[in-house]
Amino acid sequence: EGSDQHRGWFQSSLLTAMATEKRAPFKTVVTHGFLVVHVAETGKKAKISKSAGRPANAEDYVNKYGADILRLWVISEDYQADIPLSDEIFARIGETYFKVRNTLRILLANLYDFAPSTDAVPAEQLAEIDRWLLSRLAGLVAEITEAYERFEFHRVYHLVNAFCAVELSSFYVDVTKDLMYTFAPSSPERRSAQTAMHAVVTTLARLLAPVLPFTAEEVWQAVPGRSAASVHLAEFPVAGPRDVPLEERWQKLLAIREAAAVELEKARQSKQIGKSLEARVEIAPDSEATRALLTAVAPVLPTVLIVSQAAVGPVNPGGLRVTVKRAEGTKCVRCWRWTADVGRDAAHPELCGRCAHVVQLRK
Repeated sequence: EGSDQHRGWFQSSLLTAMATEKRAPFKTVVTHGFLVVHVAETGKKAKISKSAGRPANAEDYVNKYGADILRLWVISEDYQADIPLSDEIFARIGETYFKVRNTLRILLANLYDFAPSTDAVPAEQLAEIDRWLLSRLAGLVAEITEAYERFEFHRVYHLVNAFCAVELSSFYVDVTKDLMYTFAPSSPERRSAQTAMHAVVTTLARLLAPVLPFTAEEVWQAVPGRSAASVHLAEFPVAGPRDVPLEERWQKLLAIREAAAVELEKARQSKQIGKSLEARVEIAPDSEATRALLTAVAPVLPTVLIVSQAAVGPVNPGGLRVTVKRAEGTKCVRCWRWTADVGRDAAHPELCGRCAHVVQLRK
């Protein structure tokens, strides 16, 4: 109900029921503010109403932007206050929608050869980065479930947007490109990533189903091995356990990644390197704990930093120090990494050892 009903239907029905039935006539009431628009003539915001000659026709917005973008706008606003309405706001919501949609499309594209019944990797065998992502996903499910239960729909909007933009697009999807595109199709690393991606995309589809029903259904129909004929017949996700120590470990690693990104950008600006894969990164950690962390993840550190080589040096008492140099070796034409073993396989003179092995397997 609108906030004017505090003194209207809400108030009158409450008083009447309490007087006659000794109980409230409803269990929960959600009230919202008014739709308002900017009036150019006065420079002020005015309520949208038929009496003021400013009706808002939802069908016009559906025809212009689409039904799901209209729904996304509805949940994006904190309805406890008055709700602004403008084409600029819809344009911004549309950008968010397409960013989320494109993230889901990328995940689905990476599952084209994945059959959950035969290719899924058991949880205990997943790569650490994939276990980190699923732990973050469990946290997202818990927060969104709470937001739905408290009718805080704007939190659903911000939580999904942040997860797709930060955890997925800016990091996970980016760093897994190499293994998705260049590793052997059935390699343990690639199947582990696909297992995590499958869990993420099926979970996001179900989380979004109440507010983006058409988009969620479109995603669901493209999911391999879906558990129900429709996303609207599937069970809503239940938050699993989180691995807090693992998340804290990767939070530290991501902070180091940000520091490395700053130095890589400086190297690009100075023409020392072009793309980040032309770089070798040497890290002097700020403590023994950081050094132990970096040493433990050394095999995947180049992948996390998206460089060809990474080395961990002794502790620097002055704080974390990242040094960027040109990568050693020769560029592999298949994966674009710079390695010392390019050309060692005479049958594939332009490939690194890893890519030569994969190509040989696929013959």
